[in-house]
Amino acid sequence: MSGHTGPEHISVALCTCNGARFLPAQLESILRQTRLPDEMQVFDDCSTDASVALVEEFAAKANFAVQIHRNAHRLGSILNFEQAMRACTGSLIALCDQDDCWHPERLQRSEQALYEHPEAGAVFTDGILIDEDGLPTGVRLWERFVFTAEHQQRLRSGDWIPLAKHRFITGATLMFRAQYLRWIPPAKDGWHHDGWVSSIVAAFSSLCWLTEPLIRYRTHPGQQLGVEGHLVPDRNAATFAARSRNHWISFFFPLQQLDSLCATLDELALPAEKRSMGAAEAFYTHRAFLATRLGLPASRLRRIVPMLRARRSYRRCAMGWFSILKDFWMVKHGDELERARQGPPEAREI
Repeated sequence: MSGHTGPEHISVALCTCNGARFLPAQLESILRQTRLPDEMQVFDDCSTDASVALVEEFAAKANFAVQIHRNAHRLGSILNFEQAMRACTGSLIALCDQDDCWHPERLQRSEQALYEHPEAGAVFTDGILIDEDGLPTGVRLWERFVFTAEHQQRLRSGDWIPLAKHRFITGATLMFRAQYLRWIPPAKDGWHHDGWVSSIVAAFSSLCWLTEPLIRYRTHPGQQLGVEGHLVPDRNAATFAARSRNHWISFFFPLQQLDSLCATLDELALPAEKRSMGAAEAFYTHRAFLATRLGLPASRLRRIVPMLRARRSYRRCAMGWFSILKDFWMVKHGDELERARQGPPEAREI
């Protein structure tokens, strides 16, 4: 099938780094798209294997433009995707990982969804998890990253708290309108490019999603996944004091993320009407709720009044009275975060 001739132009942003083992399958799946891209921007992050040669072979047989760029020094996936997105010239930008496989209708279905939902700035989909040999694991992408039917219903009803709480949008499934690039600064510390892009776009427009699994998402030891360097609970905690410490520090990293996101929205001068609705309202609301929980006093009795004042937020952003009782019961010294930073290596996750 030849390139699309309609009003939309699709750019694919592909980042590579020593991906020769899995690239052929991904590149072949792009050639098999029922709606081919109009261009492809490939940024290689100092590969020492055959990744670039494979992309060059792909470019020679593709009947759409393929631009290949080689970084002078290693940037990492987040910064590499940042420059790949900004090199795209299409009106729609689809992100592409080097180690997945696309369903033949991934681009066509995503473009159609955005056509049918002009209010949406981006679309994302579910996927099938496969192992390094390409075999299905029996797990879906939204199961792993927690995007449930209840979350979907809440988003449809206009309550975007699930997006403020969970990072369920995977960049490998994302297509967004290029017009929002001007509002998207480089991702702040603690954010991946996909969560950052989708959150900024959702603050200015809306999102839509397709429940069909339109990619085969590969899991393997060499992939770049997760967020490095943040405090995480000690999974081996056995004592009540250790479990209490885990409870309080679990709010810290999400609050840091929302702090940087809301500060960025402030810098972008997000219109007042946007702040009071949709995803932006949810970001500010959940940020305030987490700050309230982290700021609860050490004395259990002194926690009662601020928790009761925040009971509506507990219902919307947590598990209602169960979360209130848990916040009341857990011991709190006030120095949990500092102690966590100085904790043993096994209490961190890289």
